[in-house]
Amino acid sequence: MARGSQIIWIGIAHIKSKGPKAMVGGVNGAEAYIAIRADKEDEFVSKVTAVFGQNSFQVLGLRSIENEFDVPKDLENPQAAEKIELFKRLASGRVFAWGTFYPHGEYDFEHKS
Repeated sequence: MARGSQIIWIGIAHIKSKGPKAMVGGVNGAEAYIAIRADKEDEFVSKVTAVFGQNSFQVLGLRSIENEFDVPKDLENPQAAEKIELFKRLASGRVFAWGTFYPHGEYDFEHKS
């Protein structure tokens, strides 16, 4: 399948910096949405691990995986609005897009408005 026709997948990644002097988020790392085009969920998981690894992050967990068809299009909902922004970045030709890094456990990703 051509890259442009692949499905956009999105999930919440729990990450930590690989370097001893670098810290992202806090002692327990950070969480962020990440969106990547993939044919299947397992391909998405592999790509997420590779992208963060190439950027000096270790993926500690990945949850709430969904595809573009499952995301509500409600811009009033801050979580949906952030996801839609990631979709727009991919539509502009980027290979991946990640959102704001929040300290692990300090942001309510699941809040529904």
